[in-house]
Amino acid sequence: MKDYITKIREWIQTHIPLTKRKKKHFSTASVIALTTGGMLVVIMICFVQYRQYAGIPLHVLDDSSIAFSGYNGNGTVQDDFHPEQAMLDKLSLTIEQKDASGESTIYLSQLKDSIVCGFNKDSGLSNDEVITYSCTIDKELARNAGYQLVNTQKNYKVEGLAELTPVDPFLDVAATWTMQDGIADMHLTIPDNLLSLGITYTWEAKDETTITLTAAANTAQLQEAGYVLTATTKDYVVGTKPVLIETLDELSDTEIDTILAEAETLLVQELETCGYALAHDEQTLVISGYEEGNIRESYDGFTISFPLIADNLPWYSRFSDLTAEFTGTIYRDSSSVLHFESRTKHSCSVDGFFSLTMEETANP
Repeated sequence: MKDYITKIREWIQTHIPLTKRKKKHFSTASVIALTTGGMLVVIMICFVQYRQYAGIPLHVLDDSSIAFSGYNGNGTVQDDFHPEQAMLDKLSLTIEQKDASGESTIYLSQLKDSIVCGFNKDSGLSNDEVITYSCTIDKELARNAGYQLVNTQKNYKVEGLAELTPVDPFLDVAATWTMQDGIADMHLTIPDNLLSLGITYTWEAKDETTITLTAAANTAQLQEAGYVLTATTKDYVVGTKPVLIETLDELSDTEIDTILAEAETLLVQELETCGYALAHDEQTLVISGYEEGNIRESYDGFTISFPLIADNLPWYSRFSDLTAEFTGTIYRDSSSVLHFESRTKHSCSVDGFFSLTMEETANP
């Protein structure tokens, strides 16, 4: 039986040929189209996977314009310059939307809070200088939040600063305590070139030994004249404020001797100016010397008296005193040094009859 079936198969293959299937052939255009489509699919898949890994691009800095103030060599950047604000607002809006829909915003909030931006230099600027504004970004936080932050740095050229001459309003300005009529006050020595610019000065005590001096001027007028102040305040160490002595009990014996010596210097200067000759009743008294001075309290301070020696006193005054008296105040200066401030000055004449004194005139 097996042999019979085999013979029938051989006969069919010999006398009845099998019909061949026709192969399909694609055109070149079709092949290119199919290839391009496949590549696009691959690219799209890769792009989606990259976006999922790297995050959605988010531009950090916008095209906000910048302004400068000050003058050339000392310019500053405007305080409210924040080109990253639009990006931060966008993140805030996204966080609100995700919160509303119940989605997690942990990574977004952390990313927003971690962004720090600023200039590499924002003061002491000069025209044509280039400064950089940049933001620090935590890439891992950005990736976790689904973003890729780009355009994080930008350069800006400094321009438009005025060409002004800087003026130090405290150059050669001195501040010292003075005592006038028993009142301590601050005396300022100010150069004429600073006063000519219309600069005015005020002071206030900072502590027991230091004052703060403030300079003020019309800024617009100064700039119109081509000047600008480099500072407006400065501290000066002036020592403690002078203290007025009110009673002799505040002075030691040594200090009293110091005051008497200071008054003696005043007496010698006046006698030398007069040539040791004092006019009295149409005659001249020749002063040959003086005795040690003495000090006493008076209603408006202290009085220091020096007995004068004259060999040609008139007959009616031979048993009287001839004195020179200085009235004034005593104070301790900022260095605790004692001083006698006399309010009187003597002329080259003698007043009186039995009790003679050098005649006093007001201090100029």
